Amino acid sequence: MPGTTHLDTKIVSCKLSPGLDGTMEDFAVVKIVKGSIGLVHPDQAEEFYDSMHSYISFSMTYVMADSQLCNDVIGDSKPCLFNSLETNFNGTGLISSMLQRNDFFLLGAQQISMGRVVYATRMGYFSIGPSVREISAASRAICRRPVYVSDSLGGHDFDLLKKVVFPDGNISECVHFVLPIRECLFKSPLFDSKTILRNWSFNKDGGVVGAFNCQGGG
Repeated sequence: MPGTTHLDTKIVSCKLSPGLDGTMEDFAVVKIVKGSIGLVHPDQAEEFYDSMHSYISFSMTYVMADSQLCNDVIGDSKPCLFNSLETNFNGTGLISSMLQRNDFFLLGAQQISMGRVVYATRMGYFSIGPSVREISAASRAICRRPVYVSDSLGGHDFDLLKKVVFPDGNISECVHFVLPIRECLFKSPLFDSKTILRNWSFNKDGGVVGAFNCQGGG
């Protein structure tokens, strides 16, 4: 927000490009377009990231960058973000959310330790970002990644967690990248009112198939 730091900042309105507007419908993007966005002067972008990261790097291993889809709206800030990661987090300490920006698929792999992708594929890794707990848990269980929870203290749903964790505490972590089945390719499991998102993988015991009703999830 302007006036809260020494940085030269301002609030500006946003307008999506026709290409982005036609391919990504998301509640967060709608809110940004409606409410505008706070920007730092480009000459201070490097200082913006470093001032945050240097403050927390002494006690943190990773930093999370969210809403990176906004880079398609505001311009290109990747070099400044990555330079700060090199300085403060050994270059690779980034947990990347909203990672469906095309150039991040190709250029961001060295810095990104973990990516959360909404309605996208990236180098064989597939995941979804729904708001429903059960769908969210199932999507994490089938991905080749650890299962994590972000509930508030005391707010855990243990009945749900028991469905994705074995009695001995281990998880059914897949050993193969999860991929969409052939019938789901070039379909819209969020908007066409008929396609069920189905994907497959393997764990140490055998094959795993996921089926998700995501219609309206965008």
